[in-house]
Amino acid sequence: MRFTCIINSLALAKDAARPSSGSRPYAERAWLLRNVILPWYASLGVFDEVVVAGEFEEGLFHRYVPCAQVFHTVGDALLQRQLGFEATTGHPDDWVLFQHDDHLWAPENETLGVSVAADRVLSPSRWTRARRATGEALNDGHLVPHINGHALLMRRRIAALVPWTSVPPVFTWDVEYTAALARAGVAWRYAPEYAVWDLERGAEPWK
Repeated sequence: MRFTCIINSLALAKDAARPSSGSRPYAERAWLLRNVILPWYASLGVFDEVVVAGEFEEGLFHRYVPCAQVFHTVGDALLQRQLGFEATTGHPDDWVLFQHDDHLWAPENETLGVSVAADRVLSPSRWTRARRATGEALNDGHLVPHINGHALLMRRRIAALVPWTSVPPVFTWDVEYTAALARAGVAWRYAPEYAVWDLERGAEPWK
């Protein structure tokens, strides 16, 4: 079973100086990708392939799939995830992690194996250490409930069945994608045993 990671990013876009939802310039995420996320993923050896889709650069630790912005909003993440997915191949039951460029798959996460054999979509818990070293839980959608748009695990066959671009490119596309899964008859599960960390410098993701 292969495990692919697809990271959507516009860290090197011409307008990357504009603020993210965390009120920080998107451009700051270029440093985060180059120096933290991508080399860390390479050292972990968890992923069979790491793809950065959007407006970034080639590098040692990933494959770059260019995807120019269309909306110049968070809706472009949908296009980037879709194009990144279409640039990869694998078995229908392989796992794919779709994530933003300011989040990190926790190194202590268990290997995806027998324990998730029946699952098709897993929504991980979301954390930050911005205010305390021991960590703080963030909104990850499970109380609403909706999928964690910052990072989501799914089988390849589900990503093919419910394309990211099948939902409106609105700020609440995580809610829209949850509804699209339901229309397709796809169950998803909140999976707090798998964590992702919000690493955006200077942001206040608890607000």
